[in-house]
Amino acid sequence: MKKILLDTNFLMAIYQFKIDIFEETKNALMENVEFFIIDKTKNELEKLIKTSKLSDSQAAKFALKVLEKKPIKIIKTAENTYVDDLILEQKGYIVATVDKELKQKLKKEKIQILTIKQKKYIILE
Repeated sequence: MKKILLDTNFLMAIYQFKIDIFEETKNALMENVEFFIIDKTKNELEKLIKTSKLSDSQAAKFALKVLEKKPIKIIKTAENTYVDDLILEQKGYIVATVDKELKQKLKKEKIQILTIKQKKYIILE
């Protein structure tokens, strides 16, 4: 079973691109998967609701609702650090993100990446 670590912007893509990231991820990897988030991801989404433009705020609200309904495990972290740095510290996960900067860092660390292409397909890079 593959472990998928979801980045904040990947969760927001559910609303922005109208994509079922959970089903598409299973299709892309063709095996069973478990989904995870960093505990600070929720904080990041809550902050986006308050500080972002309307479309991002709505996407963040929707992502929080998805987190309540889907079986997503939370990785507890001690530090109050930037979420991307915490993601880079995790081992044994495929990271799901559309963040270009984070993808570059992940590639340097040789961490597998799931991303969205053409706003509708999830692929393993």
